[in-house]
Amino acid sequence: MVGAASRRRARVSALHSPLVKPSWPFRWAPDPVRLQQSAHERESIRAEANQLPPTKWAAVVGSITPRKNLHLVAKAIEKAEDVGLIVAGRISDDAEKLARDSLNSLKASGRLIEMNRELSDSQLDSIIAEADCVVVAHSNEGPSGIVAKAAFCGTPLVLSGAKSLRRDASALGTSAVWCPLTEDSLAVSIEAQVRSIRDEARFRHFGEDLFIDSLCG
Repeated sequence: MVGAASRRRARVSALHSPLVKPSWPFRWAPDPVRLQQSAHERESIRAEANQLPPTKWAAVVGSITPRKNLHLVAKAIEKAEDVGLIVAGRISDDAEKLARDSLNSLKASGRLIEMNRELSDSQLDSIIAEADCVVVAHSNEGPSGIVAKAAFCGTPLVLSGAKSLRRDASALGTSAVWCPLTEDSLAVSIEAQVRSIRDEARFRHFGEDLFIDSLCG
C-alpha cells in the first residue's frame, strides 16, 4: 500500500498538542480541544463545594493511577490554607492505597469532594471549568489533554513532575506554574494558583477553528 504522503497532491498533517509547536520537517495540526461542560453539572459541583468549609478548590481529574501522584497532592492540600481537594475519576487500587490516609484526613475536616467512579466527559469537563485550579502532577512524560482543557476554559494550573509539563507551563505563561514534585512545593503552588486571576479568553483559540485553519492553510 502506498502511503498518503507519497501520493501527488496529498497533504498529510500530524496531530500535536496545541501547547507546543514542534520543529518536525512536515506539516502539523494542533489537536483541537473540546469541552462538554454543562451549566447543570457546574452548578451541582458548586453547590456541594459551598456546603463545605474551604473557599478555594483544587482538582485532580481523570483516570487516577500512581503516576498522577494523588498521595502527594493530597498531602499538599493538607498543608495548604483554606483549600479543598476535588478528586474526580476512577482511582486505581494502588493509587488509593498510597493516598487513602491523607484523603480520610481531608474528608474528616470537610476538605474533600471524592468522586471515585467513572464520570462522563460532561462531568469531568464541568469540574475542570469550575475548579479554582487543576493539578497535574505526572511522573511520566507526554502530552496531557487535561492541561489543554483547563487552559482552554481559563482554569489556573499547577503542573509538576514531568519535563513535558514544565514545557507546557512555559507555553502557558501566568496561566500555569510548574514546581518540583514534593508536597511542600505543591502546597505553595496550589495556594497561589487557587487565588490567581482566571483568563477565560486567552487560550480560546485552542478549539476546532485552529485545527481547521491549520488543515486548510
